[in-house]
Amino acid sequence: METTKNGKAKIRKSMDGISVSIPSRKHILLLGGTFLWLLGWVWAYFMIFYEGQFGREIFSTDGFLPVSIFMIIWLTLWTAGGLVAIFSLIWGLFGREEFTLIGQEVHYKKHIGGIGKNRILHASDLRNFRFNPHAADWHRRRNPFHVMGVTDGKIKFDYGMKTYSMGMGVDDAEANHIITEIEAYIG
Repeated sequence: METTKNGKAKIRKSMDGISVSIPSRKHILLLGGTFLWLLGWVWAYFMIFYEGQFGREIFSTDGFLPVSIFMIIWLTLWTAGGLVAIFSLIWGLFGREEFTLIGQEVHYKKHIGGIGKNRILHASDLRNFRFNPHAADWHRRRNPFHVMGVTDGKIKFDYGMKTYSMGMGVDDAEANHIITEIEAYIG
């Protein structure tokens, strides 16, 4: 029999506050496909720089030979695409969202191994915690990183005149549970 304590988030409560840690959403097929694409990406780099005309032009000892503008643009876009894929793969494997409320201070983080965005918010200014049902609508995505979970989450809240979100990697029921737990501490 499956347990009802099957959420992905780790919720820690104490007398001082609450901490919610949510791992990134894991799409195994997408992560595997991205890894395979990156293998091809690296192979193409090798072929262009070490086997192709472009590499001979750049690393020539005869002085600088004119490199085609098309190749420079292509290499720039190819590099950008690869960096996006690398970030998506690393986020998919190791990304984490954290919401920690201690006293009147909230630490709101989205990071990979401690590197990333860290915002410090005042608990008294947090408002309107709510469930975001459209976060998982694949056909409505506007952000190409939506599939990798680098976009709006299922939990939204307002802070001053901004809206923040978290919890892309949780199910609907878990998102509602997290909202209830956080609201109990905010009051």
